[in-house]
Parts: sequence; structure tokens; C-alpha cells
Amino acid sequence: MRDDKDTRSELLPLNLRVERRMLQLIDRAVAEVGDERSRFIVDAACRRAEDILLDQCLFHADGKAFEALERALEPPDEGGEALRTLVRRGRCWSL
Repeated sequence: MRDDKDTRSELLPLNLRVERRMLQLIDRAVAEVGDERSRFIVDAACRRAEDILLDQCLFHADGKAFEALERALEPPDEGGEALRTLVRRGRCWSL
């Protein structure tokens, strides 16, 4: 049987030195969201780390898949007559 201690994540200390104005800013945000300072800082750091790592992703695609991706990324055309009619129609909030 596994011990509960084996299934929990081990929490490790992380010490930071921060300027007073930065800490005040963080504390204001923490108070707004009703969180704990440590959890807030760790969550923000993890989000930033994930963004950086996800930006580094490399995709391998054959020619057909790459062409499909390029088509999906192209801006849409101007739209058909239905879109033009919708744009010309009066706004319901300005009646």
C-alpha cells in the first residue's frame, strides 16, 4: 500500500529578494484576488515559464500539412453578401 506522503508533491522552499515597491505591487494584486502571496508568485512564474517554453515548440510537418497550416493562417476573405448585409443593417442598440 502506498503512503499518502508518496503521492503528494514535495514542497520545496524558494527564497526571493525583492524591492519594496515590487512587493507592494504584488501584495496589492494578491489582496485583489484573495490569494496567498507565495501561491500567487509561483502561479505567475509558472504561467510565464509555460509561455516561454510553449513559444519554443518546433513543429515538423510534411508539405501537405504545412500548406494546410498556411491556409488556416491566411486572413479570411472579405465575406459574402450575407456579411455585407449584416454590416449595413442598423444596430439594435441605436434604434
